[in-house]
Amino acid sequence: MAAFMKYCRKCGVTTLAIENVTIPKRAKVGKRTILQPDDLQKLFTIDTTLFKNRVAYEPLVYAFRFQVSTGLRPGELIGLKWDDIDLESGYITLQRSVNKFHEVTTGKNDNARRVFILTTLSKSILTEHMKNNKACCEFVFPLNQKVLKTQTYYDRWVKYRAHAGITDATPYELRHTFISIIKRLPEGLIKPLVGHSVNMNTYSVYGHEIDGELMQVSELIQAVFDNIGVKYC
Repeated sequence: MAAFMKYCRKCGVTTLAIENVTIPKRAKVGKRTILQPDDLQKLFTIDTTLFKNRVAYEPLVYAFRFQVSTGLRPGELIGLKWDDIDLESGYITLQRSVNKFHEVTTGKNDNARRVFILTTLSKSILTEHMKNNKACCEFVFPLNQKVLKTQTYYDRWVKYRAHAGITDATPYELRHTFISIIKRLPEGLIKPLVGHSVNMNTYSVYGHEIDGELMQVSELIQAVFDNIGVKYC
């Protein structure tokens, strides 16, 4: 952005120096909508949507459930491949994302590439997904055997939530829902889990992972979901 503004100054279209731009302390913060416990119960029990004015099975319902139980960004969910998941050990490796231009990237930032352990809930979702949707593609959540588009994912979610009577949250706000659910966990555990940077510059050097920490995170998250009554059989 600084380089672009420098180019604009050279072209004589502005005198603005981006270093002088600040965000006012009183600037309004955009409100986020998250799913409440009643919404989560609907999400985990309703499998249908409205398609061509008829009630039909929603093939992406497991994707919706998996996103809200893991906090993945929509692009990370779409870019997830079966090779990234070891269901036996529960380890999942995030190493790509699909953007709105349908391009496969390495993710939003350096922290987007990460490893975590699936909870019992998220593992159950994947297991049921495999039973009901035979693996026909290298990607975990394709649509019609093709890589899912972000706009298609958004449109299918909007139709599904309207049919199920779920709060008008966006796909990205399913991620916010997850973070809100686990907000009582230590911040140091949450940030690496969801791919956020850490304020301390020294964290990347000194914040090494302790043996068993990933399993601890998985168990803590599962306990939170159990506490609010979200079950999946």
